[in-house]
Amino acid sequence: MMFLSGAAFVCGASYLQRSLPLHPIEATGDIIHRNIHGAFVYGTKLEWSVLDALFYGILVFGVAAALLLRRALRVVSRKESALRGDDRF
Repeated sequence: MMFLSGAAFVCGASYLQRSLPLHPIEATGDIIHRNIHGAFVYGTKLEWSVLDALFYGILVFGVAAALLLRRALRVVSRKESALRGDDRF
């Protein structure tokens, strides 16, 4: 799941680099700049707010998925050790 979260972030960053203007455009409101992998791109405040929310959502999802996977593997390991009669856990 962490891999999928990272892949989504990289795809999103490359999409931004290709789709947003490289120079500010005051008529459309694209005046707030961000550095995306070494290239400055300009967007509106709403675009950056949505993208920040998506980034942090992906981050939380990835961490939660990793914790759930860790817990699931620990439960499986305990069941297997109980079947073997191993008292490590």
